[in-house]
Amino acid sequence: MQKNRKLILNYLILFLFVFSISLWLLIQYKNKQIDTSLSNNLNHLEKTYFTYVQRNKEFSEMIFYNHLFENTQIADILKEDIELNKKSKKLYFAIKDKLNNFKKFDLKEINFYLPNGDILLKSKYKGYKKSEKNIEHQLINKSKKELKIISSMSICDTSASLKYIRPLFDKQFNLLAFVEITANMPKISFSINRDNDFQTLFIFKKDILKNRLDEQVFSSFKNFELDNRFMYEDSIYNKNFTNKISQNDLQIIQKNLYQNKKFAFRHQTNDLIRSFYFIPLKNSISNKEIGYIFTWRDDQGYASTLYSFFIVFLSIVFVVMAYFIHYYYIRYKIADSKFNNLYKGIDKHVIVAETDTEGIITYVSKAFCKVSGYRKEEIIGRPINMLRSPDISKKFFHSMWKTILKGEVWEGEIKNIDKNGNSYWVRGNIFPIYDNDEKIIGYRSIRVNITDEKQLQKVNEILKRDLLLKLNEIKTRDNFKVDESKVKLMGQILDAFSNEWRKPISNISLILMDMENKINNLDIQKDEELNFIFKLTNEVNFLSKQLNDFKALFTQGNAQDKYNVYEVIKNVLASISESDIKVVLSGDETLETFGISFDFRKVILGIVYNSIEQIKLKNIKDGKIKIDVLKDNEHIIVKCQDNALGIPDEFIQKVFDADFSTKDGTLRNGITLHMAKLLIKKSDGDMWVENENQGCCFYIKLITKDRRKAER
Repeated sequence: MQKNRKLILNYLILFLFVFSISLWLLIQYKNKQIDTSLSNNLNHLEKTYFTYVQRNKEFSEMIFYNHLFENTQIADILKEDIELNKKSKKLYFAIKDKLNNFKKFDLKEINFYLPNGDILLKSKYKGYKKSEKNIEHQLINKSKKELKIISSMSICDTSASLKYIRPLFDKQFNLLAFVEITANMPKISFSINRDNDFQTLFIFKKDILKNRLDEQVFSSFKNFELDNRFMYEDSIYNKNFTNKISQNDLQIIQKNLYQNKKFAFRHQTNDLIRSFYFIPLKNSISNKEIGYIFTWRDDQGYASTLYSFFIVFLSIVFVVMAYFIHYYYIRYKIADSKFNNLYKGIDKHVIVAETDTEGIITYVSKAFCKVSGYRKEEIIGRPINMLRSPDISKKFFHSMWKTILKGEVWEGEIKNIDKNGNSYWVRGNIFPIYDNDEKIIGYRSIRVNITDEKQLQKVNEILKRDLLLKLNEIKTRDNFKVDESKVKLMGQILDAFSNEWRKPISNISLILMDMENKINNLDIQKDEELNFIFKLTNEVNFLSKQLNDFKALFTQGNAQDKYNVYEVIKNVLASISESDIKVVLSGDETLETFGISFDFRKVILGIVYNSIEQIKLKNIKDGKIKIDVLKDNEHIIVKCQDNALGIPDEFIQKVFDADFSTKDGTLRNGITLHMAKLLIKKSDGDMWVENENQGCCFYIKLITKDRRKAER
């Protein structure tokens, strides 16, 4: 007991150590992930911004060439020799309507400057008076010098935004003016927010805004909550930013902002973690910082997730510790008992035999003794060949020994002789037994008794042979020549029933193999043994029913050769009790056909039960089955229709095939549609199916001519 307590203490110390190291590694790994995530997001946001810069540049190019460059009205106004105020007003009204349409491209203004750089028109303010300090002389001079579009983030006049300036020429390449297209920065922020899971603001230095912006424009800017040295344009497109942040974190952010470099900062309050990203904005002409792209995102639940992970991890540690306590205090108490139970189960239920390399038996299980009839003391020490049946050739056993002598596994079926001289069949495998040096010291076989399966196969062959003899006897006694198509039809019926017999035989085989696997895996329980017996009983009963039905097909007397179709259907419906489903029978009550009424009754019963089952399965309200008996020339037509939504199109052409195996191909009483059609054809009739009026309709064609006279 003292030793076990010490062992438990050692495990406790070990797991606490492992837990501490794992938690430390987890925190380090998570911090690294956070840093990597912040860096990746920062780079992603910077690329996103430049993507929108390029997109707005392309928009401005499109607007310039499509609406301004070849606009003769604008060119004529610019060429007019009139006062600047009048020219400005005429120009304003010429682009007023177009400007409203351009705003959907995240644009705000279209401004015009004279070739000397003086302001001609500020579209945001009608009649705008030029102010020398607000003219973007550097941008205009560069555009004038290079004669191409110049883009820059700048603060002047009426906005703090992206500006695109391009010279405007007439068709003789005379410089008429400079066109300035200004982006709507709050709307760009909104577009970035819409396409990403971040919130974005463009913040600008307050002193630059105050110095350059018109007073009316400056009044539309708000102070930035984290640093009042910066401001952003108030707009319906901006999402309000509010955050309770500690004074220490605030100082860190302001210190980084003062350094004019991009950075990311993570701020946490209780279960809320908010990530801040700052990317500097520079005037591309002067290369001076004028503000930042400020982006933030809330990462809720991270703290609680880490705490939950900690609790789960701690729980796992204690569960593992409990497992070891269970293993050392309880497991050893039941080990011997479990081993004994497993050994008894194998010995009782699994057919096992072991031999040495010469084929002398060294071990057999009780199950082996039961099937062979020998006691252990009678068979151990004797050659395994004593069980060999004389019906099996020596060549077969020579091939088997050749396989196992090479160290390979042999699988197959063997016929043996028990102590009383009775034969029995087993299916199994034989594989080598190795010692610690990987040397073969013997062979072990694990088998399952398949005698019943073999007997069923033999019964099937005997029945088939007797059936053929019976048919020949009938042919000779009645002294008439059977039509070739009839022989083929009887063969099809025989094959169909033979196929049905294979199913229970195969099921029995699978049940036996499943039992063998469970025994091999030492996983057999008493209730599984009972279930095994129950399954075998069901399959044998099903086979017996199939044999009785098959026998009935060929034992009907001539007294039943002629019957009333309406009466047979009426009797079938009388045997069905379904109050929830309406079954209606109508038609000619006097029509008679020639054939076996038992066959026809079985087909009708199967069709009706199948319709009932489909109506219930598909939850059809007001389920209805209608059966009509009609006369069509020399034939009787029986029409069976339900309202169960019909058979899927991919199946309806296959339901009468011999190998069709879905539920739609098998009637409830066990007879397949393939067999049903053969039974109808046996009486010179026919059968087919169609989908009609939201349901399935089976048609059965029967003869009215006495076929007995024609055959004689």
